Amino acid sequence: MRPPLQRFEGCLVGLAVGSALGGPVSYLSPEQIEQKHQGRVTDMIGGGSRDLRPGEYSDAARLTFSLARSVILRGRFDPEDIGRRFVELFRGRSPNLDVTTSVALKALSGGGHWSEVGEQARLQSGDQSAGNGALVRAVPLALLDWNDAPAILADTIDSVRITHADQRVYWAAAALNLIIAALLRGQLDGIIPRTTALVNNAEVRSALESFDRLSPSELPTSGYVLDTLQTGLWCAFAAESFEDALIQAVNLGHDAAMVGAVTGAVAGAIHGLYSIPDRWRRTIHDYEEITGIAGDLYGLSSHF
Repeated sequence: MRPPLQRFEGCLVGLAVGSALGGPVSYLSPEQIEQKHQGRVTDMIGGGSRDLRPGEYSDAARLTFSLARSVILRGRFDPEDIGRRFVELFRGRSPNLDVTTSVALKALSGGGHWSEVGEQARLQSGDQSAGNGALVRAVPLALLDWNDAPAILADTIDSVRITHADQRVYWAAAALNLIIAALLRGQLDGIIPRTTALVNNAEVRSALESFDRLSPSELPTSGYVLDTLQTGLWCAFAAESFEDALIQAVNLGHDAAMVGAVTGAVAGAIHGLYSIPDRWRRTIHDYEEITGIAGDLYGLSSHF
């Protein structure tokens, strides 16, 4: 039985909404958010360190939708085409991306091969090579391969390796996509043990097995990929609604845009498009295009 279309739509729109809600409060502490915004952020406010417009999502999320467009136009996962699109997306402007992604895209633009530049970026990035910049980028592949776990693993890992060759990063992204695919299928029971059994990295398995034991005050909000994975999953699974999950996530501050994007993708897959408050859906940039992308992936997935 095929999943409802609105779960596909909810996942991608939720990702964009989480990024746009979190962007203006990224790099602030919860205390700074409370002081600056008279409590909590609950609406698309814009501003922040990048002077975002209300409803504008991050450059990392732009890469997500660039990957999705490649899959739709090519009719399959094509990492070479995806790499070209990544370079073209930011040609002529300076994107706000993590160090590892920036290094890899520069190497790609200089003629590097998609299968090699991620390792170059890992070596040059040092301690920052396990950042969260690629965590949500492969989410469209969970929609494409929603009923094929081996394909999710293979496609996700290869897509992440375009910029991030650290095993923690590509296995974290693979775990996230396995979880999203299970949620699209409506298989919530036992979702974490089933996912963990397919993950071939001890640190990622440990993060999956322990996130639900964290208290709200213990949620990690750094740019480390496993911190973002744990906190995004915690917020999505602990909340009773999409709205509650996102408000919890973005008001943690720090790397709020990425935590918001992870939370939004997972919560959107759980609750569906129409669980996302109207005020957020009306404000998010490219709403019609994003729902169209979800619909195209839904149709394409039926051919696999």
